[in-house]
Amino acid sequence: MVSERKKWLMFFFVALAPTICLLARGVVWGADSFAFMSVACGKPFGGMIGHPFFAQFVPMFQCNFYLIVGVMFVFYFVGLLGLWVFGNRVLKSEGYLLPFVVGSLSPLFFFEAIRFENQLFGFSLALVGLGLFTLYLSVNNRLVREFNLFLCVIAYIIACLCWLPSIILAIPCLLLLGFSDRIKQTIVLVVGLLGLFIYKESILFSFTQLFTNQSLVAEEIPLIGIIFVLHIVHLYKYVPKNFYWWNILLIGIGIVKSKYMFLSIPFLAMGVIRKDKEQGLIVRGNRIPLIPVCLYLLIGFCLMGMNMFPTLGDVSEVDYIISRAEANEIPVYNDWGEGWLFEWRGYNTPYKVSIPQPDWNKLETPFYAYTKFPEDLPVCERLTKYTYFCQ
Repeated sequence: MVSERKKWLMFFFVALAPTICLLARGVVWGADSFAFMSVACGKPFGGMIGHPFFAQFVPMFQCNFYLIVGVMFVFYFVGLLGLWVFGNRVLKSEGYLLPFVVGSLSPLFFFEAIRFENQLFGFSLALVGLGLFTLYLSVNNRLVREFNLFLCVIAYIIACLCWLPSIILAIPCLLLLGFSDRIKQTIVLVVGLLGLFIYKESILFSFTQLFTNQSLVAEEIPLIGIIFVLHIVHLYKYVPKNFYWWNILLIGIGIVKSKYMFLSIPFLAMGVIRKDKEQGLIVRGNRIPLIPVCLYLLIGFCLMGMNMFPTLGDVSEVDYIISRAEANEIPVYNDWGEGWLFEWRGYNTPYKVSIPQPDWNKLETPFYAYTKFPEDLPVCERLTKYTYFCQ
């Protein structure tokens, strides 16, 4: 029997781990994070970010890294807390393991928690809504029940305003109700068919871009997302029957668009926990201890996250090339993937987040180039790790 103290220690550790990583990095992670950072540091957000509801609040951070990290921690914390409440209803005595496994057994949730993007705030609030709906079903006091339901609706509305796909995390509320299995399967089928009809062009583009788009965005590539759940996806058969087909649908969505695969993790995690409790996690005849493995992986994600591009050293390099370019009145051009990083550091660039990529051989010399693909450059002098002078 695990003590309440140990449960809370595990919970705090998994919730705090991304914050520890961010504080050690000294900078947020994720290309789009720097678009929001640039707004937080005073740039207007009109036309820059396609998330106006969330973006209007970003200037309130006043370019304060520690304030940003603190607020990100609070949202991730309450989101995982909502998962714990949900887990207690579905998994009973093993419910405390749900946020712990979700935050540590796959890198997907961890790395979402170190992105300063609307997505983190949206899905965290949606998980709060899921927890509140669970409380609505669990308590007997009518006034408390109705208040929880009211807060649940508000949480989901704000979540969808921050990040529209948060609505996906509202469907499990329906699956918690006392409908028959056939009705629940029908709900999943209807949601799947509606999504297929509404987003058919986007689904088709996900696959056709493999042959037509030379500048693929990793999170938009189909099939790649399965890599991050490959070690647990086979446990889908242990997902509680209420969420079995819903989990299959989410895995399918993640296969089409890799950036959505993390939404399947809470349900796959339930399968992992049930398998561990009922039969054990067996590899080559040996039982694998779930909690120590999760701790080991979580520490590994922290160490990995501390060294992922861009580090503070990379930011210093960008500052150096910007200052040198401005001092010499020579333009600097960058790979499109690092465009928002340059915007955040005060340099306006047309190459940000998506194509076009600079055509280095057609640019007027002299210029500075910041690129991870020097083989595409003409003959240029290397100045620093990613910076070249072309003349």
